[in-house]
Amino acid sequence: MASSFPNYPEAMSGCIDACQKCHHSCLEAAQRLLESQPNISGSKLLSALTHCIGMTRLTAEMLLTDSSAHAEACELCKKACLDCAELCKGNPDLEACMKVCLECAHCCQFEADHASV
Repeated sequence: MASSFPNYPEAMSGCIDACQKCHHSCLEAAQRLLESQPNISGSKLLSALTHCIGMTRLTAEMLLTDSSAHAEACELCKKACLDCAELCKGNPDLEACMKVCLECAHCCQFEADHASV
């Protein structure tokens, strides 16, 4: 599979792609929730989606700029994605978001583990 970011190692490029995909999925899910449940603000689910949106954006940016702190960002992103996936679990409307969050968490864990290798 061709990398979306040809100047980056394959694993890092895959992690950037996963973060961007997760960011988009969580953003759409949060928008749908806000439209369908206007009183959802302050809920754990909306909070988890918001954290995931922020962390995936930040992590992708740190990977793109090859920040010296990208391993730490990947660790935090993994946690945000796992938390979000856990709260999405069991909700058929959020199944796709849950899967994307788990994929992103996996990529971030791999990148964090191999960043200093």
